[in-house]
Amino acid sequence: MKFTPEVIAALQTLKDAAENDFERHRIAVLERDLTEPPKVEVIDENHQKFNNVTYSLVGDGHFRHLCSIHRAVYDYYFGSAVENLVVHHIDENKTNNDISNLQLLTLTEHRKIHRPKGYQMACNKVLKEFICVVCGKSYTAKNKGNNRYCSAECRQKGNYHHRQKEFKCQQCGKTFLSARNNVRFCSPKCRNENRYPQN
Repeated sequence: MKFTPEVIAALQTLKDAAENDFERHRIAVLERDLTEPPKVEVIDENHQKFNNVTYSLVGDGHFRHLCSIHRAVYDYYFGSAVENLVVHHIDENKTNNDISNLQLLTLTEHRKIHRPKGYQMACNKVLKEFICVVCGKSYTAKNKGNNRYCSAECRQKGNYHHRQKEFKCQQCGKTFLSARNNVRFCSPKCRNENRYPQN
């Protein structure tokens, strides 16, 4: 962490040991930054400034320049955060980027805060009412664009009926439906009569 008495004392020692005005000035600037760190400055509702960099409001509600302002503030105070960790706004107000409102969380902890238990399940359980094309029964289901059948049994029947075509029996002349291709007879009886004609 940057702001410790040890660090400030070390800077004072360096300043005392500096050989020229340029070195003394550089150490004085560092000391000023450590004792009076920059603060987040609100320019207007769409812009904030920190450490002489202006950040603009973007679509996700964060203020960004090359990175998010809340990440830049946290990194300034504590050094670069680990990549797979998230800088979180404690009061969940993305415009409040003061260091006192920021904390480092894992991705899992961050998701738990912003997506409480059951959130995703509730989103997935948006049900609509449909009517089964086979049995005509009303049923509710998630809208996936293919809601035609109320059960696996009706789906099997529906697929079978969907494949059916009309044929004419070559023995008795009766029309009938079948899901198979090139069917010649309406029943085993007609098939046998055709195969073994009676004299």
